[in-house]
Amino acid sequence: MKRQHPIKRAIDESLSSVHFDAHDMQRVLRAVREQEAPRSRKARRVRLDLLATAAAAVLVIVPLSLVVLRAQTADIAIIAATGAQTAAKTQAPGGEDPVLHAAPSAAPTAVLSEHDAIAVARACFEAQCDTTIFTFDEYTVSCEAMTDESGAPAAYVVTMESVYDNGCAFRVVVSAPDGAVLSHSSPEAATVPAQIDETSEEVLDWYARYGQHRFMWPLEAQAEFSRRYEGGRLRAPQEGDMDEAAIRQMAMTYAEQQLGEPVICGISLFSERFTWDGQARYLVCCFPGDTLPDPLPETCLAYTFLASDGTAEMQDSIETDGL
Repeated sequence: MKRQHPIKRAIDESLSSVHFDAHDMQRVLRAVREQEAPRSRKARRVRLDLLATAAAAVLVIVPLSLVVLRAQTADIAIIAATGAQTAAKTQAPGGEDPVLHAAPSAAPTAVLSEHDAIAVARACFEAQCDTTIFTFDEYTVSCEAMTDESGAPAAYVVTMESVYDNGCAFRVVVSAPDGAVLSHSSPEAATVPAQIDETSEEVLDWYARYGQHRFMWPLEAQAEFSRRYEGGRLRAPQEGDMDEAAIRQMAMTYAEQQLGEPVICGISLFSERFTWDGQARYLVCCFPGDTLPDPLPETCLAYTFLASDGTAEMQDSIETDGL
């Protein structure tokens, strides 16, 4: 069998590791010296031009090996990140949260701190979620390290939960070695509650303060309640919107003409984000009499108006359940 060239053997051995350090360089140079060392009288008579050619070859081989090493290190990082991402997206039973199966690290590396992982998760939240509903400061934050087989952190699971009793949460899995976001939960679940918990003490406090029927609350209170517990379905009037009092008066005039008696009205302003054409609308619900019936009748006379210019759109009888 042909003996392997000592210079090639030294370079191949250095390529088998992740880092090419001073020790590896010394091994290559040692192999070069062994190659150049006199082994016989015949070897001593080697022409100087051949030695120069061999030395030039070494100078070419070593820098090329460094390039290969850098490429190999980058490939390892990409493969590791891709594998972690695939594992992180494995769904837990029920399909709620991703389950992370951390792979052992290929080599000792500096890892992110929990503080840094939370900063990465915050940036992910602000990039993916609707911060016009909730800001990062309206969540409590916890961070859990997922370790590999050696016990070193492989990833962090950062969980953000709304400070309001609405069930909204956002989870981000952050790679410990490089700070990459491996996966995150649904952005919608971070800002839109699945449903209002009518038994929540927070929710009950709102009803105790403003009354049983939300469409009778001040629009600012309706908007804040909706932001916290409905994901911003309602909003408060903004600059450029028709005045609430003018809209209410138009609805009362229409209702009194139709019913032939005085009416009492409640009004809400639906956000453009929840309408089919992206335009905000007032909804005015009218009831006969000067006081709100208790209990409410099954239906009421309702009108809708564009918030932008007050255009009357709908006049209909609607169910009061859910108002």
